[in-house]
Amino acid sequence: MKSWLLLFTLLWLGGGNLCASSIEVRQNYNDPLGKSLSYLEDEFGELTFEEALEQYRLGNFTQSINRVPNFGFTGSTYWVRLALKNSTQKKDELFLEYAYPLIDHLNYFEFHAGAWAHTETGDAHNFFERPILHRNFVFPILLQAGEEKEIFFRLESRDTVQLPLYLWHPSKFFALDHDQQLIYGIYFGLMIVMLVFNLLLFALVKERVYFFYAAYLLSFTLVVATLTGFSFEYLWPNWPEVAKLSRPLCINLTIISISWFIKDLLSLKEHLPKYNRQMNLLIILAGVGTALSLVGLFQIAIIYGVLLSIPAATLAMLIGILRYRQGYTPARLFLVGWSFLLLGIVLYCLKALGLLQPGFFINNAMLFGTVVEVILLATALSDRVFLLKQEKDKAFILLAEHSDKLEETVTTRTKHLNRAIQSIESSLVYAQRIQTSLLPNQESISQHFASHSIIWKPKDLVGGDIYLVSDFEDGINIALFDCTGHGVPGALMTMISTTGLWHIMDKENRSDPGLLLQRLNQFIKDYLHQHEGSHLNGSNDGLEGGICWLEKETHLLHYAGARLPITYWDQDLFQVIRGSKQEIGYRKNKVDFTYENNQIQLKLGDRFYLYSDGLLDQMGGAKNLPFGRSRIIGLLEQHAQDPMRLQINKLFQGWQDYQDKGEQIDDVTLLGFEI
Repeated sequence: MKSWLLLFTLLWLGGGNLCASSIEVRQNYNDPLGKSLSYLEDEFGELTFEEALEQYRLGNFTQSINRVPNFGFTGSTYWVRLALKNSTQKKDELFLEYAYPLIDHLNYFEFHAGAWAHTETGDAHNFFERPILHRNFVFPILLQAGEEKEIFFRLESRDTVQLPLYLWHPSKFFALDHDQQLIYGIYFGLMIVMLVFNLLLFALVKERVYFFYAAYLLSFTLVVATLTGFSFEYLWPNWPEVAKLSRPLCINLTIISISWFIKDLLSLKEHLPKYNRQMNLLIILAGVGTALSLVGLFQIAIIYGVLLSIPAATLAMLIGILRYRQGYTPARLFLVGWSFLLLGIVLYCLKALGLLQPGFFINNAMLFGTVVEVILLATALSDRVFLLKQEKDKAFILLAEHSDKLEETVTTRTKHLNRAIQSIESSLVYAQRIQTSLLPNQESISQHFASHSIIWKPKDLVGGDIYLVSDFEDGINIALFDCTGHGVPGALMTMISTTGLWHIMDKENRSDPGLLLQRLNQFIKDYLHQHEGSHLNGSNDGLEGGICWLEKETHLLHYAGARLPITYWDQDLFQVIRGSKQEIGYRKNKVDFTYENNQIQLKLGDRFYLYSDGLLDQMGGAKNLPFGRSRIIGLLEQHAQDPMRLQINKLFQGWQDYQDKGEQIDDVTLLGFEI
């Protein structure tokens, strides 16, 4: 009596569910089963199967009104119930397909042989644990003649929760799946071929746009493979966590790669800099989504990537329109291809929501849209390369024209320049002749000394070094000047300094070298307006020099130097008189500076040497250091017993060997005489 009362109560409380019509098995039944099932939301996922069954008996399940119920991203667990009925007189074998491969946990309960059979699967489980090894979740069902079977599902996922349930006869299922496998095989094959082809192009031409296109093909292909379950089936069937990571990761990488590709394909940096910056921001945001995926926040990363793809698709369409309006022909192909892709995605989503009747075209709309888009984008890329080639050809033609004009101009100017150089060279040769004529005659010098030798080697045709030897009744004046600079400026300074010295020797006591240097200092400062505080010009030129006066009667040598030393050999030791520390003529020099006189008692055989700093400062040797005074004196000592001319030649040869192939850095003068 109590059992009958309990049954009556359950019928009264939940009669709507218990009496709900079962799904009649038909030969060609392939519509979604959404409107034939009921469901219960388990907000905290705490219900056991027995508790969920009790809730159904109490009438707390909700009858579905959608062909494909979709609960979106939710933290809730859902219990689903449906019933199958075989009204025929023979048993029937069926497949119940749950056609959404991204569900994390899918628990299947079937009342069989007086008990509830339980199968646990989902993409959080190893692929090989599925009842039938298929990219979707397929459950075999055996219905006896006249049998009605009750089935429950428990669905839990960090992804969206939806209910695309289909009932198939095995023969129909395998026939359709064979066709679908063929279509997907062609699709993935085409995508792989395009991927490899663009990577080869990138390797050959080094254009990064091909690399970004290949990256887009790879990431988008993986997105499709993930959405359809092929990646889990064939790439990582034993790694469920990799399967969960792949979807948000590939979505965000697709946004990054297509953004870079659009930037290069449509030349945004040059033609739409504002939108180029927006694309850069989009790349950064997609990078954030990639990071979320890698740290394990899969659900947040998926929602983030899906939401980000909406403004990304819109921005790409807007940029394509703007570039097309600018007259850029590859943008037209990009627009058409992008439109096909978006249309395919929209149809795929509508079909997944049960708003479109399944069919060959609808089932494969996203594949068709992707293929058209990939082909048109590749064509747009080829068109871009063709345009770039045209631009390069035009640039080459213009360059050739300009090159011809430039060559003509260069030829004309070269002729003018050669004439100018010839004129300058002629002038320099003439200047060299004049400067050389200022130097004393070698025969006249030899009359005053037992022996002498002179090396005069300007850096250029003319130079800033000059030497003078003047014979008077009471003595002989020997002077060496190292003027500012070399070349033409130095040569001009030598003329000023020698003219000044001759003028001074006519008026002053020529037997006082220090006084001569003091007067020469005043002369040059006056002549070039180089007094301290004067701003008439920017000149600041002068010289280093030394003057010897040889008294014939007393056999004394008087020497005064302005930063130029004299080296002498008294037939026993080599000694150096360094001279005063002030140069001659420079703006900073004191006008009344007194140059120190030095006296040496002469003996037959004494040797004296004057040389400019070009000899001292020449760089060379293994360490590229200056030649220096120690090497000069060392070579003089080494050849002290040789005749004067041979000694000087040995010193100069040693200097040249030290210089080796280095450039001569200054004018060089070396003057030696023997009493």
